[in-house]
Formats: sequence, C-alpha cells, structure tokens
Amino acid sequence: MKDLYNADFTPSIVEIPAFNFISLQGKGDPNEENGVYVRSIRAVCSVYEALKSNLNIDEMHPLETLWWPEGVDPCGQMDLRNMNFIVLMKVPHDICEGDFVEALNKAKSDNNIDVSNVTLRNYYEGLCVQALHKGPYGKQLDTIRTMHEFMENQGYIVDMETNRYHHEVYLSNPHDCPEEELLTIIRHPIVRKV
Repeated sequence: MKDLYNADFTPSIVEIPAFNFISLQGKGDPNEENGVYVRSIRAVCSVYEALKSNLNIDEMHPLETLWWPEGVDPCGQMDLRNMNFIVLMKVPHDICEGDFVEALNKAKSDNNIDVSNVTLRNYYEGLCVQALHKGPYGKQLDTIRTMHEFMENQGYIVDMETNRYHHEVYLSNPHDCPEEELLTIIRHPIVRKV
C-alpha cells in the first residue's frame, strides 16, 4: 500500500480499495481544545489500541479524517463549528464484529473515555487524486489547487456528491512536530469528465 500511504508532493491518481476502519462520525470545530473532534480521536485511538493489544497486531496505520462542511455563512465563509467529520483508523480485513466488540469493551474498562459511538465500518473510496501537503492543516489551499489542476489536465473532475469527501491522512503527530513540518496526504474523490 505504499502508493496509498506514501504520497509525493506531485499529485497522482490512485484507486483506493475498500478497507475496514474503526471510526467515529461527528460535527464540530477541529481547533476547539478538548472539543468533539479531539474527543473523537481519543475514542477511536483507544479502541484501536485495545484491538491491537487483543490481537497482537504489529502494523500501525495513520489517523485519517473525512471532512465536509454543513453550509456557509452569507459571506461565503465556513463555520468550523459546522464541520462534519469521520475519524478513521484502518484495521486488517479479517477483523470481525466480535473482535471489535471485545476491543470496545476493553477500551471502556481501561480508559475514562466515551467510546459508545465508535463503529467498525467498511469504506470504499474509489478513484482519487492525492498529494502530500507540508505545513499547517489550515494552509492546504495551494496543494488542493495543484491537485485539481493536475486531475483536470488528466480528464477528471472532483466527485464529492455521493458520500465521498475531502480526506486527510496524518503522517505527523502535531504534538511532536512543528506546524510548518506537518505532513498530510490530501485526497479528493474524482470521476472521468463526461
């Protein structure tokens, strides 16, 4: 999966197969300290760690988030409090519901974190354009413009109409890395231009 999780600064077209994820869907400002997004990350990571421990899983996958806004204000600005998200952590294909429930129960008993809305989800993303972004999360516009120019030159358009979203894969830990050094894979779903 190196082509999927080892993106380059130069955009590329990739086909993302269906994967299983531990996930949690919510809505809220991602920058709010101890807000719903931060608590969602903690919940998903807690269940993921319990699953890894229970099943002796060696591989570690990065945290990912799907994002989509809910409306804009009259000036065309997004209200971050209305940002919808799905926090994801990829797990092996052979994880069954029983493994997940056991990990959920372990996370509940070991941590003081609400994991009641964490789910096991299969998600098929399909055809996407992706590129590596370096720098703050809020400064992705130039990278996105480069991605869109590339895909349009290849005969594609963005397809965020049918449960397909702006996707971020976090390759850096923001607690251990200066903001200007953060590495994030950005993906946008695409379809062939008709």
